[in-house]
Amino acid sequence: MLISLPLYIFPLCMLAAAVSDAWKFIIPNIVSLVLIPAFIAAFAVSGLGWEALLNHTVTGIGMLIVGMLFWHLGFAGGGDAKLLAAAALWLGWPVYGHALIAISLFGGLMAIVFLVTRKLLRWYPRISINIPFLARIAATTEPKLPYGVAIAAGSLYVFPESALFKALIG
Repeated sequence: MLISLPLYIFPLCMLAAAVSDAWKFIIPNIVSLVLIPAFIAAFAVSGLGWEALLNHTVTGIGMLIVGMLFWHLGFAGGGDAKLLAAAALWLGWPVYGHALIAISLFGGLMAIVFLVTRKLLRWYPRISINIPFLARIAATTEPKLPYGVAIAAGSLYVFPESALFKALIG
């Protein structure tokens, strides 16, 4: 029972990040911070070897570097960069490569939905009067998206493929 506990932490943290980003356009630092020691605990009980640990660690650090570069260039938020790195740590390579494809697809779909929603809310502003979330979408003029939703969806989609998940499932 305790061995499967880490299997719940990753999805719950991803869900928390997605909900927070969708609602407030912020991914709390605590989400990424919880995922790091939770990964260490999950890995400790997984039975995976040093090579797998190196794979996951290098994937996470590599994505942190790429994410921080994207943040520095203004392509992504800081919370997105940290969440991408935490997801990479949990998924390892090559599963994280699959996650990046899924994240891109979910992000593209989300962008289309947001663009259509913004246009509709500008044409019919009464729809968003009593719904703060929709009012915030309608009022946003910059192309800002809660990309944490796509990161969470793509990461959770491939999570069952990861060596860590398989090792913990038994």
